[in-house]
Amino acid sequence: MSVARLNRLVEAVDDPELQEWLRGGLEAWRAGEDLDRALGLSGPQATKARDAAIRRCADLLDRDGALSTWAKAGHVEAAMKHYEGVVWPRRYSLPKRLADTPLKAALHEWMTMETANGVRPIRVQRALYEILCF
Repeated sequence: MSVARLNRLVEAVDDPELQEWLRGGLEAWRAGEDLDRALGLSGPQATKARDAAIRRCADLLDRDGALSTWAKAGHVEAAMKHYEGVVWPRRYSLPKRLADTPLKAALHEWMTMETANGVRPIRVQRALYEILCF
């Protein structure tokens, strides 16, 4: 991926906090740091980022707060399976659709943490439930 594409990605992000995080990480990367370290996504930080993305998915799927934690975990599991099976495989042909909604953005972050940073994959409702509880 070219630096120009990375810059376009940063500019396309609607969330100012996320945009600032990406800018800081890219500056550190340009200075010679590994990208995962520059973005704070190695080891435990990557696991925390993955878990935060999972929690964001749960919140987006239960906007009115009516679901139990177990039910939210089930909805997150279904959303993950759909994203992983339908959206993620098309990431190169349809890059703009990867994160065109807040839910897809959170799912994209989750998938990126697992595939790019060697974080233990989470796919089952029980494991998701534990993340949502703590």
